[in-house]
Amino acid sequence: MAQSMGRARMLEQSGQLDAALVEYRTVLARQPADLSAYAGLRRLAAQMERFELLDSVSARLAGLYPERPEYGLGRVEALLGRNRAREAVRVARDLLTRRADHAMSVVELFERGGELRLAAEFLTEHRAALGAPATARLMELYERQQRHPEAAREFVTLAGIDPRLSAGLMPRLREYGGHPGWRGVLTEVRRLPDGPVRARAEAEVLLGAGREAEAAHAARQGLDRDELYGFAHEAEAAGAFTAALALYEELGLASEQARVLRELGRVDDAAQLLRQDSSPKAQFELAQLERLVRRDYEAAARSYAEILRRDPGNADAAWGLATSRVALGDTAGAREALARIVQPSDSVLYFRTRLAFYAGAVDSLRRHANQLLVRFPASRHLNDALELVLLAGSGEDMGPLVRAMLPLEAGRTDSALAEARILGAGRGTVAENALLLSARILAEAGRTDEAFGVLDSFPVRFPASPRRARALFEQAELAGALGDDDRRLRLIEQVLLEHPASSYAIVGRTVRAELLRTGSPTGIR
Repeated sequence: MAQSMGRARMLEQSGQLDAALVEYRTVLARQPADLSAYAGLRRLAAQMERFELLDSVSARLAGLYPERPEYGLGRVEALLGRNRAREAVRVARDLLTRRADHAMSVVELFERGGELRLAAEFLTEHRAALGAPATARLMELYERQQRHPEAAREFVTLAGIDPRLSAGLMPRLREYGGHPGWRGVLTEVRRLPDGPVRARAEAEVLLGAGREAEAAHAARQGLDRDELYGFAHEAEAAGAFTAALALYEELGLASEQARVLRELGRVDDAAQLLRQDSSPKAQFELAQLERLVRRDYEAAARSYAEILRRDPGNADAAWGLATSRVALGDTAGAREALARIVQPSDSVLYFRTRLAFYAGAVDSLRRHANQLLVRFPASRHLNDALELVLLAGSGEDMGPLVRAMLPLEAGRTDSALAEARILGAGRGTVAENALLLSARILAEAGRTDEAFGVLDSFPVRFPASPRRARALFEQAELAGALGDDDRRLRLIEQVLLEHPASSYAIVGRTVRAELLRTGSPTGIR
């Protein structure tokens, strides 16, 4: 029998499932109590959808060994596979009268079989023995069935068991609030005995329902100052700017109010509010408004410089000053600002690499790119940095390309695109990169179809270019941004097949492994 089991496992591992199934059946015919052989047969029968076979074998073994729950569970799985849910319920109930400790296993079988309502019924019947895990699972099952008021009821039960358990589930209530039954959800959470928990739960539901003013009012009723700030920050992150603004105003936080006003397009109101507040935080928000919205880079640079005068180690202000200086065409000033950042991120190192490229400082360019490679080998900026190193060493004059790239630092995309298109009509390394730059500008402007068209033209225009891998990779990134993982995978695999030695292939292998791991593309088996 040991030899038969060994053969069965080897056959299964080699993908010879029919032969492996025969071996498992052979072992069970001679030793029906062999749970390992039964587990193998059950696994393969389910995988191959041989549910009639699994049903007959499980029924026979359950008759021989009624005290063993494995056979009853296998029969439940087989009956669900045969779409005989009523019989599966009967077998499961009979099993649980003798072995109630297997209730969660039964629930999982009905859940896997798509019988969510029945799974919830079994959980409800055995929740006393299963405790908090059963309640959390019930909440999830009701949620998957769009039974949001019932899911909220389980949330209330869970909070009653331990209020700390409810903290991580609050965002789920916001999601429930976005469905038609939100009033029923609100009724359920109002039964919470704990004042702050109830206030937060009500506010989350109302926020999901789009009742922002009511959400802010509910939060004010039961949350302390720190909790109110946390909720306001989450509301802002969720795009609920009306609620966030009301709460920041309640808390007297001018810089936060101004940030939200800026998001709402009320730029003048935000600026006026910030000018009345001399705090460093308000000054930083004013600098951000000047740079990001008004694009008044001179004013922004002055504000950032003043912040740095008071707080020389402020990395955010140093970044803001650097981006403002380069937008003004002062690459040397931008380099000086970035030098203030003691612990640079990958974005900072890439910015330094860009600035060195603009200045034609090849040694500095290589040093910064190498730091990026060593410290952040998985950075999304790495390929771009390495491309700049190659460009600088190509021997071709990069001045025209730099003149096309610099307007982007100031947000002048139309000027950059016009320059890139003129350069892209030519030949050589500059033309190749100008064409790729055109595609990137179009993509960032949301003109995705045009960007794809430019990238499609690249191998036609430059059939022998070493940058064909980059063009394919950027198409893959575009497809990923659109959520088309099937297309993204095909393009990545084309990179790996046609350009296996390129730096894009290194990143591509990581992307491909992630796509296969998550099983996102519909074509992956």
